[in-house]
Amino acid sequence: MGILDFISKKENKVGSSEPGYNPQSTTTGPPPKTNFASFPFRLFFEGFEIGTPIYYSSDKAMVSKYQTLCMAFVVEDYIIDIKKNLVHDEEGNFSIRVKEKLVRVPPQKLKRFSVLIPDTSKDADAGKFMQFQKGKRIYLRDGSKPNVPILHTVIEKTFAIDEGNFANVDAVELRVLGFDAVEENPRRAKRVDARIPVKIQLPGATDKALASAIISNFNESGLKINYSPTATGLAALCKNAVVGVYITRPAGAHSAHPEVLRFKGSVIWNKKNETFGIRLTHVYKDKVFQPISHIDGIMLKGFLVNHPLCQG
Repeated sequence: MGILDFISKKENKVGSSEPGYNPQSTTTGPPPKTNFASFPFRLFFEGFEIGTPIYYSSDKAMVSKYQTLCMAFVVEDYIIDIKKNLVHDEEGNFSIRVKEKLVRVPPQKLKRFSVLIPDTSKDADAGKFMQFQKGKRIYLRDGSKPNVPILHTVIEKTFAIDEGNFANVDAVELRVLGFDAVEENPRRAKRVDARIPVKIQLPGATDKALASAIISNFNESGLKINYSPTATGLAALCKNAVVGVYITRPAGAHSAHPEVLRFKGSVIWNKKNETFGIRLTHVYKDKVFQPISHIDGIMLKGFLVNHPLCQG
């Protein structure tokens, strides 16, 4: 099977980039091209993955949203419709596979980056909701990752894919504009260095079988974890694996007894060389796991910065 079975050359190129997208600007008139030099690709890859379900809406508040499939990404002139042909690291730097070779994509030179979804406008039910017209704003979200904000896109065009895994499928190209302004910079929250012990509950394991590791830095929504090569199961954790997190602060002036916080989170990267990242999604409180809120994240940071092993 040739490389064009995975990456299909497209017929149109996008013109020169314009100033970056402001999600709070008016939705009338043609939107500007995105300045990808400052686009948070790390946040994008946490929330959007080829071959996974996502939600879309023409309503920014996403009160009425419909499920669809993230079929592929468009990177410059190529359709990437299989995961292994787009490789990225935990910082969001990425490469695409072209003619059997991985080619680095410099964000500052990138002019075209889009999401492809199926064109359902001809379906009896979905067609009542959406006619995909060029220039219409569409908002995307992955409902399984509450910490990833709404993605703003605009319909570039509808077309029938002529090559690759989705040949002859009618598709909608949604040109990426930006995230909600409040989440535009995923690193806006300062990360704090630490050497804090943590217990990790592996997928399918009980709370009696926990792996020991170290929190090496953190912010309000994520942890960087270092682990020993002898730690059971941690090296095998894959992206999007759901894990439990147990953090204990020893007794001291703040409390006469040790305090334990419990979280659930998803693995966002694992270098397989004794370090991985977790995006926290749920916190245990009132005897049940609940989606983590902004204030929960701030409380976690306050808890950790007051840990005796925090270096911040």
